[in-house]
Amino acid sequence: MVLYGIIDMWFSSITRKVLPMFERIEYTVERIDGDYAYLKNLEEPDEEMKCVARALLPEEISEGSKLAYEMFQYSLI
Repeated sequence: MVLYGIIDMWFSSITRKVLPMFERIEYTVERIDGDYAYLKNLEEPDEEMKCVARALLPEEISEGSKLAYEMFQYSLI
């Protein structure tokens, strides 16, 4: 019974770390600075802006663009 509890706790901790990577996160492009763009998370506006290389973003972005991040890719919304 104790082993089952340990395995359950281990599985729960792994699931909490892995599943958020696949959730959709929406951002606004706040600023473009050379090869980097600074993104603000729409659900957590008080969070620090995320600096992302423009090579990872759609070419068409501009300041004010809205992006979705899911499955390790950014797309315009």
